[in-house]
Amino acid sequence: MRSYEFRVVPVPARSERKLAEPGQDPLTATIETAMNAMAVEGWEYLRSESFTMARGGWFRRGQVEKLVMVFRRERMVLTERADTAAEKIEQTRSRKSRADQGAEPVRPRRIDLEPTAASEPVSVAAVAA
Repeated sequence: MRSYEFRVVPVPARSERKLAEPGQDPLTATIETAMNAMAVEGWEYLRSESFTMARGGWFRRGQVEKLVMVFRRERMVLTERADTAAEKIEQTRSRKSRADQGAEPVRPRRIDLEPTAASEPVSVAAVAA
């Protein structure tokens, strides 16, 4: 199952005349530039939405309309984790196949836990003398 992440970007309020080609509307050129910038980052344009918001305050009462563009892209985290897990499985299989090719298994060393004469504690008085 695919999962997506979404980004909501406000529609540019001011148009930049320097982005427009001759005969093109400056506002559409500005919006086009914003959409292409998001596409470079891997975001796919989904739709535009308009929201009506109540404006509060002493002198600015009323409603304001906000225009936004909605973008989405597939979450990459899940696929990256799957690729990493597949690599680890392949590494484990290659280690096992190398071990099966006649290499002797590594056996742990035996450690003697009983103290010997060389490992007996030395008193501080004996060192100072």
